[in-house]
Amino acid sequence: MSPITTTVVFEKGVLRPTEKVELRERHAYKAILVPLSTKERPPELSEEEVLARQRLALQKLIGVATTETSDDASVKHDEYLYG
Repeated sequence: MSPITTTVVFEKGVLRPTEKVELRERHAYKAILVPLSTKERPPELSEEEVLARQRLALQKLIGVATTETSDDASVKHDEYLYG
């Protein structure tokens, strides 16, 4: 497996990636943490802003998995959610 570089945010004792990362569940990894400069940091969002973004993202999914010929949401759900 080649090294992965991604941005993470430390919240409530947990490192949370800011983008989807393909990793095996319950597998140990070595991480090297380097603080980002102020210009590189993701903006801090209020809880209301996070909820609003989640709501908009979910609204965009309505009807995506249904076509005139089939309803394939159960088969292609990852593709619809993550591209």
